[in-house]
Amino acid sequence: MLSRNEIKYIQSLCHKKQRQAEGLFIAEGTKLADELLQSSYLIKKIYAVTDWINRHTLSVEVVTITDIELQKISLLQNPNQVLIIAEQKKTETGP
Repeated sequence: MLSRNEIKYIQSLCHKKQRQAEGLFIAEGTKLADELLQSSYLIKKIYAVTDWINRHTLSVEVVTITDIELQKISLLQNPNQVLIIAEQKKTETGP
């Protein structure tokens, strides 16, 4: 069960200014989630439905949510089982 504050926080990450300030990004969908889990990105938190969680072995904090909760936090019209919050990679600025 997601708290109202957690829902508001995730929804705030929909805005570019907030994502940049926090140094985070949102990834949604099973394929993108699988690719992120294989990458070197630091994953802060995973919000997923039970079916998706049961098919994966995870070493990151996972919050089990319902389809209705996923719709509330998703940027997509048709949410797809999982939403991940991960850290943006730091880019080097030139001289």
